[in-house]
Amino acid sequence: MNLWRDYPGDPALEWMALGDAGCSTLDGRRLVRARGDADRSLRDWPQARRELLMIWLKKSAAESTRWVDCVRWSGNAQHEVAHELLSGLLVRGWVEVEEVTARNMRGSWQPQILRWLDKVALRVELGLPDPNAERDARAAARHVVADDERLFLLAHALRDSPPQTAIKRRELFDALVRWLDAGRGGTRRDFSHEARGATKAISETEWRWLAEAVDLAACGIGDHPPLLYLAGAGRVWRGSALAFDLAQLDEHMALTATALAGMSHMDGFGRIAVVENLTSFARAASNLRDGVTLLIWLPGYAAGWWLRGFDYLLPLAQVPVVVACDCDPWGVDLAQRVAARVEAAGLPWQPWGMDGDTLRGCRHRLPLNDADQRKLQALRRHGIAAPLLELVDAMARLDEAGLPAKAEQEQYI
Repeated sequence: MNLWRDYPGDPALEWMALGDAGCSTLDGRRLVRARGDADRSLRDWPQARRELLMIWLKKSAAESTRWVDCVRWSGNAQHEVAHELLSGLLVRGWVEVEEVTARNMRGSWQPQILRWLDKVALRVELGLPDPNAERDARAAARHVVADDERLFLLAHALRDSPPQTAIKRRELFDALVRWLDAGRGGTRRDFSHEARGATKAISETEWRWLAEAVDLAACGIGDHPPLLYLAGAGRVWRGSALAFDLAQLDEHMALTATALAGMSHMDGFGRIAVVENLTSFARAASNLRDGVTLLIWLPGYAAGWWLRGFDYLLPLAQVPVVVACDCDPWGVDLAQRVAARVEAAGLPWQPWGMDGDTLRGCRHRLPLNDADQRKLQALRRHGIAAPLLELVDAMARLDEAGLPAKAEQEQYI
């Protein structure tokens, strides 16, 4: 038996009595709804009605809402709009409405409860984001796997981020991955443009979050264009004019890769020493005054901008190269990247302080973690340069013996 009846005065609606007529607590209650063929589009609604609906949806977390609450949220100034909104939602099939009457109401019916039939679709109709999809997106944004050593701490920081910041921070993480993969280098404004299409689109709070978890300089991001740090012995010439003499400087010199590209040749030294750690570079720049060695700082990773500058330097110098990086799988990978450029320039190279004796002699060694193990396996798959094999074998033997098997460069350079 069909319990639904035509709604008085509106053929687009129908109603059904609620409860047993003999039960006083449910007497005078009915449920009103649109007929099944209702047009649910809201495209023709005025802006004031749409904006009030957005307020109701924001305030109402449950699947049903009391009419008195809707009236209160609307305020006195929008009382008429609230009634138009209720009628529109009902006629277009977005809500069902429980109405009540009583003897003292003289046969009139008043809305009491709105039952939302499809909040998600209603939000989509209004152009609002789906809150469930937003929640899922925030959860997904926090789960990343970093393949680059420089991003390990940043990935961990992203996983610990509050939900409301996760999506924006994931944008920065993904932009940094693209930046590193492309070997980019530049200012903070350059990175901001890469991440969000504008040079000032990253807030100071977001910059602090990045700087706490990643070495921005090692990623080629600075307040100024990325610079090559040189120290020790060496004169740099532009034609017959001396551009600068490193031996005459109290500290290191910094210059851009393009500036180096404009030089004609170098002399006054017998070898180039590439040093990974900035502390070790500064210490060597102060202590290694042998008149033979030109020092160059390698900022934590062989970024594209640094490799381009190094490519400019090698043909100007035409001397052997020694490479000093951490005694760990990542240091081996880094040393091989540098060595590949040296070999491409037709020059000899060898490790500096990257051997088994140096590793075993370090007082403060650390165990290999899972990321180190994966990197070590990848190195073996792709091949290890002969001068570094002895260090890799030493790491493996220490690890197999259950001993700490890696060390940072500051202990020996």
